[in-house]
Amino acid sequence: MKTFDQFVTVQLSPETLVNNTGSLPAYLSRVQEEKLRITGQLLELASLPDEGKAHAAVVQQWQGMCVDLLEALHRFRFSHRATMAASTEPDGIDLFYGTVEEMLQTILVGLEQHFKDHLLPELPLPLSYAARARQQLAPRVKEAERQLKKNGLDPDLLELLLEHVKVFIDDADVRLSFRELIYYRELISQLFSAASLEAVPADQFNLQVHYLLVHLNYNSVEYFLYCTSRMRKWLKQFSDMQNRINTLTWCIKEVKAIPVLRNSRGFRAGGFPIKDQLGAWLEEERIFIRTVMESMTPKPAAHAEEEKMRAFLTIPQAALMARVYMEEGIIRSASIQQIFSTVAGMLQLKKTDAGMEDVFRLKFFNPSLATVMTCKSWISRVLDRLNDYEDQMRAYIDN
Repeated sequence: MKTFDQFVTVQLSPETLVNNTGSLPAYLSRVQEEKLRITGQLLELASLPDEGKAHAAVVQQWQGMCVDLLEALHRFRFSHRATMAASTEPDGIDLFYGTVEEMLQTILVGLEQHFKDHLLPELPLPLSYAARARQQLAPRVKEAERQLKKNGLDPDLLELLLEHVKVFIDDADVRLSFRELIYYRELISQLFSAASLEAVPADQFNLQVHYLLVHLNYNSVEYFLYCTSRMRKWLKQFSDMQNRINTLTWCIKEVKAIPVLRNSRGFRAGGFPIKDQLGAWLEEERIFIRTVMESMTPKPAAHAEEEKMRAFLTIPQAALMARVYMEEGIIRSASIQQIFSTVAGMLQLKKTDAGMEDVFRLKFFNPSLATVMTCKSWISRVLDRLNDYEDQMRAYIDN
């Protein structure tokens, strides 16, 4: 492999080729032999039992080699074209570079098809391979869009789903990683398959697409905001609070029942799964509505004195402050479960709100900017109050 690297980077440079155009057929034959050798090893590896790290090491070595060589060839081709300023037609060297690129791209296609779980996911696509991917994706996206419109998918959701893919297709400067490209291909393929099934009513088809997006872990911020805004609009049609709670309960069960695609890192690498995000938001919304409903129910005067101390914090605010206290050492040797148990008592959560521990855990590690700003605001007011107390005490001492 190292010998082949040196052959491409040295022998195939524009400076060398311009004086050795007669050797182009021999050089092309050498690249073809290397491609056949690697393809044979790929087929042999594919026939063996998957050995995890051992397979991954081999696959990633080939992937890295192809990426480096394709980037080098792209520079060579660009440099050679710069010397042909007056010519608009590709010459023999330019065509040679194109053929060599296609051979190396074929190896990457094989790695993607048979070993995508072993690839280095965040490695950027080579420029020429990205151009090839654009050409392949463009007609698929166009046809998928046509089918989805035909099936009545909500236009806002359709635009949201295809926006990032279209930006990649239309802008040659956008660089994707292998993980992103694989995800885009899987997303478009699954959407097209769903739209090609037997026609169903538009509202049912929209639900099917939502199930698919949760299954594929389409954990984009835009999709989360889309779902929560649509959910709020849906809940507003119910004037009765209990009907809203029942609707949220049904949604929670449905979301929990959706299986997540194995080994899927989702749209955002490292982001929380959309299934967890939606589940946590639905649970939080249900608790909020139940709290509002209970606050509207008058309490008997005889039991007013029995009311427990209650902290007027939301679950996200309580989770953020608990994290701050732990990191500052104010709370010591406590698990998140222990902290939540204490918080649950302060917020007067019921046993039926078991899902709120998941909400608490999610918000503990992933607070929103709005929650941080809200906590900073009331901590600032607390600090002002402490400063007032300090001024009063100092005035008393001075007197």
